[in-house]
Amino acid sequence: MYKTLTSPLASVYALLSGISQMTNCVQVDPKTVTVQYGGTPPLSAETDIGFVPILPYHVWNSLCLASLCTSVAFDPMLQTPGAFVGSGPWRCDNISTGASGGTCTQDAAGNLSGQSVLLGGRVLLKRFDGYHRCCPNVQTSMGTSLQKLSWTDGEPQSLAGDGQMDLIDIAAAAVCFGMPPITGNACTPELAAYYDHPLFGVFPDKIDIGEIATMAFYFEYGITVPYCMPSPDPLCTSPLSGSGGLITTSACGCMDPSFDPFRVLIPRSSDPPVIASYQGLFHSSANHLILRLFYSSASNLPAPSLFSAQMSADPGHAWGSMGSATGVAGASVNSVVLDFGIVSAAHFDLRLLYSNALTASSDWDHVEVSL
Repeated sequence: MYKTLTSPLASVYALLSGISQMTNCVQVDPKTVTVQYGGTPPLSAETDIGFVPILPYHVWNSLCLASLCTSVAFDPMLQTPGAFVGSGPWRCDNISTGASGGTCTQDAAGNLSGQSVLLGGRVLLKRFDGYHRCCPNVQTSMGTSLQKLSWTDGEPQSLAGDGQMDLIDIAAAAVCFGMPPITGNACTPELAAYYDHPLFGVFPDKIDIGEIATMAFYFEYGITVPYCMPSPDPLCTSPLSGSGGLITTSACGCMDPSFDPFRVLIPRSSDPPVIASYQGLFHSSANHLILRLFYSSASNLPAPSLFSAQMSADPGHAWGSMGSATGVAGASVNSVVLDFGIVSAAHFDLRLLYSNALTASSDWDHVEVSL
């Protein structure tokens, strides 16, 4: 790692106590770095460190050794391979070859360009699926981090979630540990069906160590912690406490804690709407692709056959060209299963319909899937 305080932004970083008091950084493993301080780390350390842009070592090491890092004439977009790989939810891939690191810019005539984009030019960025909040309409065979964060905070079922996975959530799942969906005790059918997740569990129709371990991994994390920032708006007066009470912010400074991108409101013409939770796509033992839904309501439910789904691998979305399915009752209480049969494609789009109409939430209209 390169010393932060020797960068061109040293004067800015020096204002952050979580940066200026750093003494060293030590790589523990490929995904973990220990930041060392001379004394007790300031409370703002985590937020301050997150403010600093990350330079990937494998991309920038040789460039910095050649003293290019701090050169104002250096254009990382025009390197071969490109060094401008992107940041956060965005990737910069070469427009012509698809190689990571650009160049992902064009001038007004459509020619590949550098980091300086002039009038008429454009920057073409791709979504980075590995970003911690990606993506409400993207699924992989094991689920995304956003799905796991939303699922572990089970309280959004009742629209009273606090935005983080905590003891309340894991205790709710624990009362159903090792039990079938219908037990007649503190483990209600709704709890069992919600926490028995096909992507994270080991055994079907049972809350097992797979679900509990996934929840434990995200303990005291969520869509509001630690990603909230204090809001400067003086009108924001509703405080929210973060992990361990160390992070305090206002309701205007972070995501709505009851927000869950994997919930959908299903309107019905003659009955009250039903709230469902999307639990992802997975291959069953017969190598069939399954889309599973869960109803949070336990009464007056719609018939499973009213659900249908269509798949397409065509950019123009010839829906149904790769297969379609009609809902049937799942093994878990209040669940619907749509079985597409054997699917060989690794990437496709999917849309979910209710009574032959698209669902109310736009995030559900097209689900991009990678297996």
